[in-house]
Amino acid sequence: MGRAEGYVTAEINANIDATLLAWNGLLEDMAADGVYPGVDQVTRTAVASGLRPPGVNARTQNAATDSTHLTGEGGDVQDQAERDIMRWCLRNLAKVAARGLYLEHPQWTSRRDPKTGKRDPWVHGQTRRPRSGLRVYRPSIDPPSAPPLPEQAENGVAIYDYVPQEGEDAATDESSAVA
Repeated sequence: MGRAEGYVTAEINANIDATLLAWNGLLEDMAADGVYPGVDQVTRTAVASGLRPPGVNARTQNAATDSTHLTGEGGDVQDQAERDIMRWCLRNLAKVAARGLYLEHPQWTSRRDPKTGKRDPWVHGQTRRPRSGLRVYRPSIDPPSAPPLPEQAENGVAIYDYVPQEGEDAATDESSAVA
């Protein structure tokens, strides 16, 4: 188990199973359309991030203190530079919903690598319904880190529909998209 030894409970294992089932099903749907994930620079797999014990989560840049990664309910799949996976998801929200996944807004799931200057995009999918109840949600009040995708306008995935009010947990009070 490595870094998660002693942390994983039966509930977390069940969450991991459900999240993997949802993600693997969605990846199969994508593959049927010829869309495939990228390879993460760190893990050298399609999985950019999965279960994170508290210590790892605390060291992860911009991680929410109640991240779904802590409970096995969320995972990040590496996207291609052209955002093939996220763009497919935005065009196929019914399939995303059928698999039981909720997605972080695409403008918050890409960062620029300070060494290379290239974008490093990922898709965060989680099985835990966000408080907003929206299928694609804004995870933070922080400014977006990437420009909008064309599919956002086509599918009504707004950029700033909601701004958490003072006192709300900005890292997890999701919003801005499609129910």
